[in-house]
Amino acid sequence: RFYKHLDKCQARVYRELQDGIDQLIGDCEEPKLINNFDEISTIIIARAVAVVFVGEEFCKDEEIIKMFATFANTLTQVVKLSLIAFFIHPRLQTEYIKLVFKYGTNSPKKHKDLLIRKLKPIFENRYQDMQRFGDEWKRPDDLIQLLLEQSINLFGKIHYDCITCYMLTLIWASIHTTSMNLLGTLNDYAGRPEYWNDLRKEQEAVAGGLDFDLTMQQIDRMEKLDSFIKESNRLMGHA
Repeated sequence: RFYKHLDKCQARVYRELQDGIDQLIGDCEEPKLINNFDEISTIIIARAVAVVFVGEEFCKDEEIIKMFATFANTLTQVVKLSLIAFFIHPRLQTEYIKLVFKYGTNSPKKHKDLLIRKLKPIFENRYQDMQRFGDEWKRPDDLIQLLLEQSINLFGKIHYDCITCYMLTLIWASIHTTSMNLLGTLNDYAGRPEYWNDLRKEQEAVAGGLDFDLTMQQIDRMEKLDSFIKESNRLMGHA
């Protein structure tokens, strides 16, 4: 159901991406060396994900952005290390994950607690508005609204643990995968200058220039860009 609302979030996502690029990368009229691009790209993507997941209320919240950006890396490292434990003994993997979740200095539980603390007032206010105004209430187009409605339908209440666990799963999947694919595609693009002119001309033809604000319909018409990204992801193996 949530994917039906993504078009409505498009302008906000573009704005957050552009703001993140302007602030963290800046003007690139001249060649520029960017250190720790992996970390920078993760933060930029986290900002765009935040505006879709938690809406306008918290998309600028530094704690939320930092949590979104670090959680994917945290959980990925836990999973990788747990595989080493699995090769020693399957039971050791289970115990390792339990210990990290319970006692780790940057454990997923701490991320979940932060998310609950930040979002609880929003959930409570929205639930009250839903009851007070009914169909006249202007429904926000973000993930937390959908999860709020589903929680009430399934449990008859706001089930914070279920909501935040589901959100953290999506955060891990979306930010980690997008960051990896972005880095791989940019590396491919930088290493294949023979494609630069064709991709640039296609964008100019579709968008009427090189403006950042593109619609989904315009992006769908960029067949060369679509093929380049798909082939890059296929060869990388992350997609």
